[in-house]
Amino acid sequence: MQPFNYSSSYEEFLARLRKSLQNQNISENILSLLESAFEKALNEQNVVLSRQERVRAYHTVSKEILTELLKQFDKS
Repeated sequence: MQPFNYSSSYEEFLARLRKSLQNQNISENILSLLESAFEKALNEQNVVLSRQERVRAYHTVSKEILTELLKQFDKS
């Protein structure tokens, strides 16, 4: 682990941090978690959807959840 280099700018630090998180596939993990929860919720509701309806519903619900999550960042 590298110690924080105070001579680097804060923006450079954030860029390195973001790159590190991207290398850990955080976005893919979040989407995978959302998809699993979506499929589980559909099964619990005993809902049968066509592939097209399923994709549309998944995108709509996921976008709403992620939008709400981003709003929480704005509050903090």
